[in-house]
Amino acid sequence: MDEVILKVTQNIDTLWVINCAILVFIMQAGFMCMESGLSRHKNSINVALKNAADFGVSVVMFWILGFGLMFGRSFNGFIGTDLFFFSTNISQYQTYFVFQAMFVATAATIISGAVAERIKLSGFMLFAVLYVGLVYPIVGAWKWGGGFLDAWGFYDFAGSTLVHSTGGAAAFAGIMILGPRFGRFTKSGVPTPIKPFAASSIPLVTIGVFVLWLGWFGFNGGSQLA
Repeated sequence: MDEVILKVTQNIDTLWVINCAILVFIMQAGFMCMESGLSRHKNSINVALKNAADFGVSVVMFWILGFGLMFGRSFNGFIGTDLFFFSTNISQYQTYFVFQAMFVATAATIISGAVAERIKLSGFMLFAVLYVGLVYPIVGAWKWGGGFLDAWGFYDFAGSTLVHSTGGAAAFAGIMILGPRFGRFTKSGVPTPIKPFAASSIPLVTIGVFVLWLGWFGFNGGSQLA
């Protein structure tokens, strides 16, 4: 009887996590709506395309390299050394990979919003490849991969540091390289009286907010993994 209960519990946990992964995936649509709506008309398509492209690149890079660096056998608590080109027949591990892949896509999208309208698609994709393939998984390995932060007792339940702070730091690095938005502010820092940076669609932004609101229940709720 205990074995049956364990099996049923595992199946329920797997179903819960994959459903939460779907909710996190839906967040990509929310980010796209919000970022495109806040961008000018002439750049809204470019911003939407970046959101679609960075999702594909993020998942592929995470499968090839990132998952192994993050969750592979740890080298001195710093970096994973196996599980590259991740493959398994165990449903719980497959589900965990999908859930974590949705996280890495979210981390890349944080950067997309910060550099919206100021970077070419090719430049952003190169930035995303380096970030999701190396930076994010190595930082994640320090805690979620059983690295030195985990050994020190550091606590990060749903990625407030590993996802959002790391993504914010990468976004900050990106805007430091790109520099200020020309024409948005006067030399004294006051917004220009003529508003050339008006949002293209406030209703689209509102839709994005509600989609993100829904997706966040999966982001945080799924992090329990059970």
